[in-house]
Amino acid sequence: DKISNPTIIRESLHSKTYNITKNQYLGDIKYKLLDDCGRITLLEAGAGVGKTEMVKSLVNDGKKCIMVMPFTSTIKAKVENDPNWSFSYGNKRPRLDAEHGLSMTIDKFSHLNMMDIKAAGFDYIFIDESHLLFQSEYRPVMPKVIDMIRNTEVPIILMSGTPSGELAFFSDAVH
Repeated sequence: DKISNPTIIRESLHSKTYNITKNQYLGDIKYKLLDDCGRITLLEAGAGVGKTEMVKSLVNDGKKCIMVMPFTSTIKAKVENDPNWSFSYGNKRPRLDAEHGLSMTIDKFSHLNMMDIKAAGFDYIFIDESHLLFQSEYRPVMPKVIDMIRNTEVPIILMSGTPSGELAFFSDAVH
């Protein structure tokens, strides 16, 4: 009855709102956003405001980031040809010794050890299109990924324009 955003199941206890102009993108306010991030953060932003480009910009600034993407085609289109990024999908294993950015599919991420990620010095983990984690095709890896998110010391930013189960599973997330 008290939910103000009908697209989410549960309101966050820790909400932040940022406004950008029609000529701005999330990359323009990335450090302000990161200053307010918690250990788990849900970044709800619509299509075309630059969620993926913000992560790429952080990597260009020298941050070491993992970006989990749901589709091989997205990795190919967004980061595969960028020299600052390593990537993993199909038969290619994730390399935690990547210098800057490491992008992978959700299934590849589900096989990683969170302590190894921390030891490798990653600053952030971004999960793009995080609402897809709660769809039936990801059920085989969903419990493992949810457990990984809950138990990491590396800040995780879930990114979605249409969040679904994020706040139901991560009630302490900054949103």
